[in-house]
Amino acid sequence: WRENGFDDTGWDRVRTGSEYDLTPQPHPGVGVTVHGVVQPAGIREVKREGGDNPDRQQGCRERRTIRSRLDQYICGVLRLSLRGERGAKVVIRHAETLNEQGELHVTGNRSARSQDEYILSGEGEESFSPRFTYHGFRFAELTMEGKAALIKAEGVRIGTRLLHTTKFHTNREIVNRIYGMVLAT
Repeated sequence: WRENGFDDTGWDRVRTGSEYDLTPQPHPGVGVTVHGVVQPAGIREVKREGGDNPDRQQGCRERRTIRSRLDQYICGVLRLSLRGERGAKVVIRHAETLNEQGELHVTGNRSARSQDEYILSGEGEESFSPRFTYHGFRFAELTMEGKAALIKAEGVRIGTRLLHTTKFHTNREIVNRIYGMVLAT
């Protein structure tokens, strides 16, 4: 079957899914909405071992990495304001924590890439905020290829549109904090 000229006439036809009359339907559950905006507690450029930009030595475009740290873990997206040349690319990776070397700890994400990408149009100040995804994160790393400048970054908390009808409070601060984290996610 791997050789040129193999006779596959006795094989069943491939099912591609086009033989079914499927109509896309919206999710029947409660929708999502923005629950708040979190300003970064810190933004800094990340220097890689072997110099500021090892890719520049290989003839690649300018490349730099910036890390944003939020004061709290959120479920949501990073909203960016950027300016740069047409075709410059921004790759955003997300993680809950940093590893022992101070890098994003992404092994806890298992197979989830937790990554968004944006290509700049080069037409003045641009805004990027993913619409069809969300991530659980506290740290975000932006790798910018080409001439691009970060003007502003902020975490946007996203969650279901359900009303909070329950109040909960104990005399144990740790329990109250855990409850607050559950509400935030």
